[in-house]
Amino acid sequence: MSFVGRWTWGKKARLVAEVLRAAGADGTVAVVERPALARLLGEGRSVRPIGPAERAAFAPDADVGAIVGEPQGDGELDRWVEAVRAGGAVVQVGREPREEATRRALCAGLVDIEQRVAGRWVVTIGRRP
Repeated sequence: MSFVGRWTWGKKARLVAEVLRAAGADGTVAVVERPALARLLGEGRSVRPIGPAERAAFAPDADVGAIVGEPQGDGELDRWVEAVRAGGAVVQVGREPREEATRRALCAGLVDIEQRVAGRWVVTIGRRP
């Protein structure tokens, strides 16, 4: 991992890893369009990077333990919730206002929602019931 990747994503990767551990997310973690974050999270856990082409086709039968990324609209977040196994975690990492991230998580049916801030980034985690 390059110095720039660690400098750019290091704090956010530690925060995401911490919230995944706290949520008890087990199994493979899918990381959507954030290769540097995927490499950092891959140190000690199974990570599946999702590229731009695969993002559009990411199906509800993926059966992953957690999904990490910045959803593009409420419809994509709903697909992510369906793709995570029961009890799995959905982690939104973005710069949108905290209230908007919470609204999206609630509308997608996530429970045990928690938010943490890493600089200008808001990390919102919710668990699929």
